Amino acid sequence: MINNWLYKVDNLSEKAREYLNIFKNKFSSEEIISIIDSLKDLKVLVIGDCILDEYVFCDVMGKDEKEPLLVYNQLNSEKYAGGVLAIANHLADFVDKVNLITSSGKKDEVNELLESKLNRKINKKIFFDEISPSLTKKRYIERYTNRKVFEIYNEMYHNIDERLEGQITDYLYNNIKNFDITIVSDFGHGMITDNIKNLLLETKNGFMAVNVQTNSGNYGYNYVTKYNNVDFVSLNDVELRLSLQDRKSDFETLVEKLSKQVNCNQINLTLGKSGSLYYQGKSHRVPAFASQIIDTEGAGDAILSITSLLAYKKVNPEIIPFIGNCVGALAVQIMGNKEPINPINLNTFIADILK
Repeated sequence: MINNWLYKVDNLSEKAREYLNIFKNKFSSEEIISIIDSLKDLKVLVIGDCILDEYVFCDVMGKDEKEPLLVYNQLNSEKYAGGVLAIANHLADFVDKVNLITSSGKKDEVNELLESKLNRKINKKIFFDEISPSLTKKRYIERYTNRKVFEIYNEMYHNIDERLEGQITDYLYNNIKNFDITIVSDFGHGMITDNIKNLLLETKNGFMAVNVQTNSGNYGYNYVTKYNNVDFVSLNDVELRLSLQDRKSDFETLVEKLSKQVNCNQINLTLGKSGSLYYQGKSHRVPAFASQIIDTEGAGDAILSITSLLAYKKVNPEIIPFIGNCVGALAVQIMGNKEPINPINLNTFIADILK
């Protein structure tokens, strides 16, 4: 369980304290927590790339005798449910119904992880490709500082064949209308083909939230601008600048431009240590609340999960980025996707930060 009491108002930046003094004169912690509690009755469909995260923990032994490199002693490794699996886990304790659609490689490689790391409330529909390996991202961590040394993908792109694509599109066509919200998590590793993307856009009758991620495996080839007429977009500053090919304009200008280009009026932009910007007709800036960072990996997925639900509920646009940044502050305390965010920890954090 996350130790929420690591976070006190005294540990926050001056900018965060100033913001909170204004915010808590408008909204009480009880009001915010009641909004989070109201999410329970939602039915959510999540679709996207299945990723297995492996963290290999090491100690530095010293410089190699003959080569200009550091030598590490491997200690232990842990596997976490990453990608869309992590998003489904974040959602599972906030809403009553979560359905997961994803594709993975060989069943025996991923089954143990699905059984041990995926919340049992999640109704999962996994389409297995027995020819390809499951996409694994292996990160080597220096144990003392928890800093990542390097990362290895076992494959860069998972091409699903026509048979699997047909099975996925058939399932979507028959089931997508049963959900209040569809969350599309496009990591750009091949799960969301053009045909699947087009079907999602053509058949949506409810609320659709989208994240299109930029990572080392798809850099320059996976932009949010390939989606149109969605209801909510969550992305980070790099993904925004790349998708619009603009490295200089301010973020308020860029989110307004993206809103018009993809016809989406609700955009959440995460800015790392600078907090976030939420756009809904106008921009709302919120500073970061994190004061202890263990690992930023997966924090954006946690924020996407909860802010999507709030956007669907048409929550006040001043409140959505506040809750999103509270989620982010908790998520960066977790090593990778080892644990999901849950409402008990989130509500405790909110009550503490708004005292």
